[in-house]
Amino acid sequence: MPSFQEIFDTLKQVLPRRSADESAGTVSGPAPITENEAKVVEQTKQTERNRWAQIIELGLPASMLVIGLLLTALAELVELWGILGFVLLAASPVVYWLQRVERKLGEVADEIRRNRLIKK
Repeated sequence: MPSFQEIFDTLKQVLPRRSADESAGTVSGPAPITENEAKVVEQTKQTERNRWAQIIELGLPASMLVIGLLLTALAELVELWGILGFVLLAASPVVYWLQRVERKLGEVADEIRRNRLIKK
């Protein structure tokens, strides 16, 4: 696995830069991107997408659960907010389950699309 500094150096070489005078537009990097560098960039993008998807998939229901638990536990102090806490507490597993179902359905739809393209 390449280090962050290697990825940064690769991107710095490949991405276009502004020239010193504004009229000339952009200046391309000193070296064209190689196949390995393109793979590294694509892998990094995919890793970040997966990381954010996991944060959202697990973070949202977990935060609903914690907030709901706190509001339910403190229901006597905050009165009506205890009802909202109970609703959040009860809904968090449902949200988690629905997110997983949505992801699985997306994977199945992609697989069906790939199979249709192969048949043609």
